[in-house]
Amino acid sequence: MKSICTAAVFFCFAAFAQTSVPTDAKFLDQFSEHHMDAIKMAKMAEKKAENPELKKMARMMVKDQSKEIDQMKSWRKELFSSVQKSSSEMPMMDMKDLESSKGHAFDAAFSEMMAKHHQDGIDMVEKMSPEIKNEKIKQFALQTAQKQGQEKEKLKKMTEKH
Repeated sequence: MKSICTAAVFFCFAAFAQTSVPTDAKFLDQFSEHHMDAIKMAKMAEKKAENPELKKMARMMVKDQSKEIDQMKSWRKELFSSVQKSSSEMPMMDMKDLESSKGHAFDAAFSEMMAKHHQDGIDMVEKMSPEIKNEKIKQFALQTAQKQGQEKEKLKKMTEKH
């Protein structure tokens, strides 16, 4: 009985700790994780994509999103170093199909998966941005969502071409 009570108290405390993390810090934590998944996919595309345009776009994603992660980590450390890190509410992406694909099938799978991943990022920004208090972080979130929307459209057009 004591272990059940201890587990219940721990669970309640953990739930409270998650809800007490400021939205700004949650966004920085979760969007950094989101970008890390995108970088994993883009690095695969740098090596495996057949379409040179897609390879170029993947390189740009790795470069840009790495810089964005650095910026988010910097804000996190500067503004929220004493706040508990929040865990992602988004499930990890299953990349097994992507890893086993080759050629045109890889390009199509990557484009579809990255477009969905970008939409997930846009959805995260739409959900969290109204509650983000720091203006720099809010503008970053909105600009990043806009950029991901543009990249999503490029991916769609590339897929339609081939």
